Amino acid sequence: PSAAGLYRKLTQNPETGDEESFYTKIVNLYHEIKMNNPETIEKIQDVPKRIKVIKKSEENEMFVFFKKNRLFVKQAVEEENKINVTETSLEMILDKIVCQPETASFRIDENFWRLYEKVKQNDERPTVPTSAISIEKNALGVIDFLLRQKENPDLLLLKPFLRTLREDILDYGTLSDYTLRRIANLSNNHSGIDIGKAIIEFGELEKELGRNYLDQEKNKQYPDKEIIIAIENRNK
Repeated sequence: PSAAGLYRKLTQNPETGDEESFYTKIVNLYHEIKMNNPETIEKIQDVPKRIKVIKKSEENEMFVFFKKNRLFVKQAVEEENKINVTETSLEMILDKIVCQPETASFRIDENFWRLYEKVKQNDERPTVPTSAISIEKNALGVIDFLLRQKENPDLLLLKPFLRTLREDILDYGTLSDYTLRRIANLSNNHSGIDIGKAIIEFGELEKELGRNYLDQEKNKQYPDKEIIIAIENRNK
């Protein structure tokens, strides 16, 4: 909703005292931002439906918000080399995502994508056939493997395009089944991934799609498109 619409919604009288306490907290926060940083309220009008950010915090964790009709919140925490994803709520984690204008932010990196991918895979999507999910997962596996490689200079040139493909698979879904299969088929369970063959295949795919092909999709306006906001708290 617009900032004004959000304000009207937040100031509606809730049914219970607990809700009123939470909404009052939100409204006070809104007023504080409006008073001290009015430009932030103006910027809300034009923010995209996919937002990713890493901010400095006392803990290491990620929160991903999914909003289409209802709001769903997932939390990802890595413990003992295992990423645990659980459901939570805005009420439970509001204090963990609030920040100040001077709060340090960091560039989106591979650790962010690792957590984000795990959350998206944990997100139940019953309308998507199991076979399609499997192809996507295999394609992501190929891309993640290649992004971890650091020695090959030809592969280094392809990494921006590989990151674009990963973002597309996780957030936009514009790639055809044929294209996803081309990527997934680069992985052989017996012999692994032939990096030379993969470089050729992704080079051809980049020529076909264009290195920045996803920008056009990002610029489209879909009123009913699901909103996904990912916030990683990082202690460093």
